Amino acid sequence: MADERISVEIVLDDGSVQKGFAKFEKEAQKSSNNIADDLSNAFSFDKILKNPLAKTTAAIAAIGATIKQAFDLTLEGEKIMKIEKQFTSLSQQAGLMGDSLKAAFNQSLGGVIDDTDALNALNQGIILLGENAAKIPDLMIIARKATNAFGGDAITNLQAIEQAIATGSTKRLREIGLIINAEEAYTKYAKSIGISKEFLNESGKQQAILNAVLEKGGDKFKNISADAGGATTAYQKFNVELNNLGDNLKKGLASTLGGVFSGAFNTI
Repeated sequence: MADERISVEIVLDDGSVQKGFAKFEKEAQKSSNNIADDLSNAFSFDKILKNPLAKTTAAIAAIGATIKQAFDLTLEGEKIMKIEKQFTSLSQQAGLMGDSLKAAFNQSLGGVIDDTDALNALNQGIILLGENAAKIPDLMIIARKATNAFGGDAITNLQAIEQAIATGSTKRLREIGLIINAEEAYTKYAKSIGISKEFLNESGKQQAILNAVLEKGGDKFKNISADAGGATTAYQKFNVELNNLGDNLKKGLASTLGGVFSGAFNTI
């Protein structure tokens, strides 16, 4: 009884919660003994941890750490869900078929790129390219092939391609083996639609660079696989599966515990 009285007086000050804590403390003690034994073996704190209050404190600390870990994972899950919601919103605003684009994009990843990282890059591509973002799955294939040929990582190379198309500044593409003259691309595209390049608007200029990237990239990397091959690809796919599994867990926690944490903090 003395142990219970000490715990209640320390943690709570109203009778309605005392009963709840008494039940919690009883369950916590089951795991606190194991925690105490582990600490005792590791640090030889035998005398300290034999104190019932010390054991309860160890249990509460462990439970607190678990709650914090769950909270951190919940926050990460909410960030992932936010990226997914952003994709839905952006694809609708750009007049794109979101489901079709996402399916084609996921296929272009080849199972070697984390879904969340890739979707975030896709969102940025939609912002930069608008309706031309429908071609991002094809650009991802080029980015992956360029990565195998010239190094770097596929996401970074994809973003470089997207920036070049959006701004008309193609110099950085030389780093991944693509030499594209923007003015020549404008002239070629303008001629194909029966106008002078001076009359191309921003969307037309983007289309011109996009066409050039697809053409040059397709030719440049036609004999290069998008997959690294062998053990490297197997290892990449294994890591991606683990990451995607973790992301799904985080989203599940966000859906289940997000409201719980929000309600708890609002009462503080």
